[in-house]
Amino acid sequence: FYNCVNLSEIAVPDSALYLGKYAFYNCTSLLTASIGISVPEINEYTFYNCTSLKTVVIGIDVACIGDYAFYNCALTRVTTPNTLIKIGKYAFALNKDLTRVSLKTKIETIDDGAFKGCSLLATINWPSSISYIGSHAFEECESLTSVIIPVLVTEINAFAFASCTSLENVTINGSITYIGNYAFYNTALVEYDFGNVLEYIGNNAFERTNLVSITLPDTVDYIGRNAFVHCSSLNYISIPDGVSFVGSYAFYYNDSNLHADIRYVSGVVSPRLFYHSSIRSVTMDDNIYEIGDYAFAYCYNLLNIHFSNELLIIGNYAFYQNREYVELTLPNKLDKIGSYAFSMNYKLNKLNIPDTITIVGEHAFYSDYLYHPEITIEIYFVDGIVDQGLLDSQDMYHIIVDNFIHT
Repeated sequence: FYNCVNLSEIAVPDSALYLGKYAFYNCTSLLTASIGISVPEINEYTFYNCTSLKTVVIGIDVACIGDYAFYNCALTRVTTPNTLIKIGKYAFALNKDLTRVSLKTKIETIDDGAFKGCSLLATINWPSSISYIGSHAFEECESLTSVIIPVLVTEINAFAFASCTSLENVTINGSITYIGNYAFYNTALVEYDFGNVLEYIGNNAFERTNLVSITLPDTVDYIGRNAFVHCSSLNYISIPDGVSFVGSYAFYYNDSNLHADIRYVSGVVSPRLFYHSSIRSVTMDDNIYEIGDYAFAYCYNLLNIHFSNELLIIGNYAFYQNREYVELTLPNKLDKIGSYAFSMNYKLNKLNIPDTITIVGEHAFYSDYLYHPEITIEIYFVDGIVDQGLLDSQDMYHIIVDNFIHT
């Protein structure tokens, strides 16, 4: 019946054992369809582009609905049989009149793009049997307001709920370890429970959401590029120190008063942890002893820094091109300041450093002086000894040494 554009109704008899691919492809006048009780599978493209199809009765033996089976139809409601295990790729995509989906208790897989572009879909139940939700599965389901992720699901794949612009609530019943690229892009999420086993957050995963605060677990190892960019209400982050990779602009264009708490896990603030971010203030747990290279580089909005009391090392370019703070006091156990660590800081005119420092990298305090102030370095008393040649070849004009320093 391929391309039978005048066909308006079809009833597949109970005696039928097979419903082939493309069987009713592009039957654009088809209004209703019923599928007999003996058909085990609705194959790929079976009702593809049946743009008038509003009602379908799915047989009670169907275990699989194939890829693109009901793509671009006019279905308003879908009820699956108890036997259904899998919904294939883009099976119900672009059913723009679909408002409700009722899934039964044996379903395991909702494959890629299964309900993509179902813009009126507002209600769907989430059986605990579901173990896989594919990429793009519910992308652009603009009327969906809440989602329950079943206990067996461990990954939220790329674009799974992207541009679900009404989505405010996500309940996680299981243990999510992976959130893919753009998974919740452009949703209305105000809060999200990241759990305690999450390892991976993909590029743009939460871009343009309404998140106010986030607490990332100690297990997080990867935060992709632009992961939380344009979250304009985001004002608080709690993050472990040892994230192995953080992409550029992961935290950018957020609330102008964004505060970050960096929790002790490894003792080292990862390189580039807040590279090119919008943070306004940061507090580091005590027992953090090192700040990695570029950790706070290009944080143009950073004003207040509370260092760990145990800090020993500040890496290369760690605070490069910060533009807001005027004065800083570094903690009294510090041993090393890396190259260009405080270079090109627009407003910094005084830096208080302890006499415990033994290494200062090249151009650590460099300023071009045309656009930046001349920095005054004041060395304060801890041990009373300043290492020979400590500030040799540094770019500065003013050094103050504490009166109690004797050597």
